[in-house]
Amino acid sequence: MARILITGGAGYVGSHCAKELAASGHESIVFDNLLFGHRDLVRWGNLIEGDIRDAAALSALFATHPIDAVMHFAALAYAGESVQAPDRYYDVNVNGTRVLLEAMVRACVPVIVFFLRAVRPPPCRKSSIRRALLGHCDRRRAR
Repeated sequence: MARILITGGAGYVGSHCAKELAASGHESIVFDNLLFGHRDLVRWGNLIEGDIRDAAALSALFATHPIDAVMHFAALAYAGESVQAPDRYYDVNVNGTRVLLEAMVRACVPVIVFFLRAVRPPPCRKSSIRRALLGHCDRRRAR
């Protein structure tokens, strides 16, 4: 059984993911600011209210809950609005993901499932990312 952090887990896709994880015997923790999410959709895990741009909140979460992996659904995703407010979208989607990844590295959480809506990412080498994260965690544990 794994403990999975689901960012944006109070939304439609994240809540269905939590349901499937529970059905497979995994534990989920939902981290959501409830801007577009709904408290009543969190039925298959504990809800922790917070914003992915809040480094202190993420550090506290990782310090108090051992997490095996993160499923990242927290993002703004309305194309029309993104054209009108690109700075807001950059702050939440890019900066927020950066803050989340930094918190994961500090907590030695080496696995992320990144959910992209209507965007095709460039190919990446998963093994090199994993090696970098695990190398960091090995160095931290050696201290």
